[in-house]
Amino acid sequence: MELLTSAAGREFPPAIHALGVIRRRDGEPREAIGYFKRSANLGYQLGFVDAGFTYAEKGKAHDAVAAHAWLSIAIAREQEAALREFLERTRERTAAEMTPADLQRARDMATDLARRYESVAKWTDN
Repeated sequence: MELLTSAAGREFPPAIHALGVIRRRDGEPREAIGYFKRSANLGYQLGFVDAGFTYAEKGKAHDAVAAHAWLSIAIAREQEAALREFLERTRERTAAEMTPADLQRARDMATDLARRYESVAKWTDN
């Protein structure tokens, strides 16, 4: 934990994301989402993915609108076909529980997220 925390303090996206995974595993999904968004802000693809998945999970942080929006941005940024298809299936399951108004709110949120992240380069480990 000390090494992860230190690396996260130096804005190393995989470490920030890993702290989110630990928080989610420990039953703290809202805190986890904060870490996932922080890693997404640095272009870390799994941050987008896990923000969407965490919002999609039933429980304390469940938000179908946010899940749909974050999964949409993750899909748009994903280059691996198999993961993109899995994300699309998860988004479809989330959409199935939404009203038409909720779905429109999710699309609007996804548009806002796309604008926000359009200039954020995908993080790569050089």
